[in-house]
Amino acid sequence: MSIGLTVDFAEEVQSEITPYQYLSGTEHVAPLLYSLIRMLRPETVVEFGTGYTTPFILRALKENAEDFKRHQKILKKKAIKNYSKLSDSQSRSIDDLEDWWQDDITQEVYGQEPILPKPDYYLKSYKPHLFSFEVLPAEDKYVEKLSRHVEQMKLDRYFTLYAGARVKNYVELLPEGRKTIDFAWNDFGNKHRFFSETYDSVNANGGIMAFHNTTNSELDFKEDLDMVLEEIETRVNKRECELMTFVEPHKFTQRSITLLKKLEQFNEEYYCENRLRFDNDLIKMSRMNTNQFP
Repeated sequence: MSIGLTVDFAEEVQSEITPYQYLSGTEHVAPLLYSLIRMLRPETVVEFGTGYTTPFILRALKENAEDFKRHQKILKKKAIKNYSKLSDSQSRSIDDLEDWWQDDITQEVYGQEPILPKPDYYLKSYKPHLFSFEVLPAEDKYVEKLSRHVEQMKLDRYFTLYAGARVKNYVELLPEGRKTIDFAWNDFGNKHRFFSETYDSVNANGGIMAFHNTTNSELDFKEDLDMVLEEIETRVNKRECELMTFVEPHKFTQRSITLLKKLEQFNEEYYCENRLRFDNDLIKMSRMNTNQFP
């Protein structure tokens, strides 16, 4: 597993991507977004308002794609070793698994229970992509510089930029197959419009919306923000979503980030409850040819 948040990477982004200044509140939000995306592995990510956080998001998506392929190969190899001789109707009990996912450290720390990911996660393709929407036109020097820098960092294969965009109806610009948004990041403003345009398209099974600068917005934008929070509160009370705000009172500007997680179709997965399905998926994986793999 690679971790791209090196000092060199951060300094390169700081030197190339503007606006950025030492008073800005983005320097810790960018690594936070990177870590969230690395942890959650969203496939379709949108942002409104490009900038300092954009390369961090792209770097996370690139590393996610690399890890997916690596872990997929590991799981397939283990599945072949332990499941290829079983019939589709046969499942293996925990006692018969020969601790195939264990090493000495995990046995010592976690005990003897098998440790494995959801097999069906690796039976599907994973092609992460960031769709960025920017109000500035394509010929703007800042937009040109950002696009050039993304290309120089070899992150452009994960990046589509819509310059001169507006929030209204922006989801319609997404390609077919990308209409369900796994992670939506608002770093521009106009939060109520962004929420109204985006919420229904966010993945109902744990999709994330993130808003920058929510608790300390300028007075002129307070009414807009209050409308968003009022709509969100109604959904929180119905257990349709969860809400958490991180406040940075020490910052001169951009002093908070708010995260919303959709729960309308949220499902948790436990090995003990889904062993038979997991085993059958591993049998399927063990018999797939390499060229059949997504």
